[in-house]
Amino acid sequence: MATMETLEKLLQEHREAARLMDLLEEQARSGENGDLALICDIMHYMTHYPDLFHHRREDAVLRALALKRPDATPWLGRVEREHAQLADAGRALMELLRSPGLDDQGRRQICRQALDYTGLLRAHMSYEERELFPAARAWLDAPDWEEIDRALPCPPDPLSGMGASPRYQVLEKQYRSRLAWLIDGDRAD
Repeated sequence: MATMETLEKLLQEHREAARLMDLLEEQARSGENGDLALICDIMHYMTHYPDLFHHRREDAVLRALALKRPDATPWLGRVEREHAQLADAGRALMELLRSPGLDDQGRRQICRQALDYTGLLRAHMSYEERELFPAARAWLDAPDWEEIDRALPCPPDPLSGMGASPRYQVLEKQYRSRLAWLIDGDRAD
């Protein structure tokens, strides 16, 4: 991946995560009618791709930025804390989703935690896009980006592209359907 392509990929992954959060919110707001299997697929994906690969790449970008701009160190600490908080919230939600014999109270708790998770993630992504990514674009140069890419190669996203994982077939179908609806809706405006 070439220099700025890493940052563009991170931004694209944010857009894709935002669409997944739209799906998650829809299901969570449906309450007892929400599709727990779809919620589980979304959270499985979030805890197995963004938490393991996307966030590590962002952390590497921020560490490189902190070397160039010591005043960026507080940003790095905040982002790393938020990544840990998101990972913990995702794991807790997955544990709840795996609970046997969920009753109405358990389903309501899943919905609350899912909405809390989407709020955390949206605020986190907004902060990165508003504060950190512009600084990285301005301060990091080609050798910095090449080192990040070399140190942290990124596997293909299991939700998108030709290599989509069979684990996420239903989720991918829902995601693509929503994406097509959004694109068609934009054309109608």
